[in-house]
Amino acid sequence: KRVKLTLKYLEKRLEEFEKHYQTDSADFYVKFNKGEFPDSHEMVEWASYYDMAAKAGLKRKALA
Repeated sequence: KRVKLTLKYLEKRLEEFEKHYQTDSADFYVKFNKGEFPDSHEMVEWASYYDMAAKAGLKRKALA
C-alpha cells in the first residue's frame, strides 16, 4: 500500500516537470545523465524523482 502511494506521488511530480519543461521524463533522464541538462537544483530533483519512481516501480512489480 505504501509503495502505491509513493508511486502516485512520484508520478504526479514527474508529470509536473514534464508539463513545465515539455519533455518526457525518460528522455530527460537519459539526456541529464549525458550532461545535456544543467546540474541545477530543479534538474537534480527531477532526476531523483525519476530514479525513485523507477526503483519503486521495480519493487512494486516484485511484490505483485
